[in-house]
Amino acid sequence: MPGKPDPRRYINIYCSSREQKNYFKELAEKDGVSLSEYCLSMMERSVSEQAKNPPRAKVSENMKVLEEELARLRGEAKTNDLLLKRYEADNRRLREAAKFTEDFEGERQLDTALIAVLRRGMIHDYKLLEVLGIGPEDHEQTSSVQKQLEILERHGMIRKDARGWRWLKK
Repeated sequence: MPGKPDPRRYINIYCSSREQKNYFKELAEKDGVSLSEYCLSMMERSVSEQAKNPPRAKVSENMKVLEEELARLRGEAKTNDLLLKRYEADNRRLREAAKFTEDFEGERQLDTALIAVLRRGMIHDYKLLEVLGIGPEDHEQTSSVQKQLEILERHGMIRKDARGWRWLKK
């Protein structure tokens, strides 16, 4: 025969309505346990899930730190992209400037990127410069490309018509 209930182990739970109490009682009966055992198991499950998942405030704090880090890294990437474009433009300008000066000695080589773009199909001047990464304000590089186009045209490799430059040789 069970002993007297120990009042130090009691938890009083007040439901908001009799319907709510009956609802939980039905759930307990479906599980084949008493209402007390059912409520305790639900409380233990909740505590266990909270232990696995950090509190919302901590998640929110971590997310804010990660968003700040992402913003910083995006800024660095943008700066690095701008620097890379400037370095590539400077490199190209220096290479091209040397090739097309009047006092140049040696073989002049055509830009392989220019030839690859022309071989893809018809292309207008402005689009050609854009694909090559040359801004219209960069007069040295624009002039260099123009001189290379003249050389290719003179040798019958390309032709310009109303739709743009076209590669002729296979």
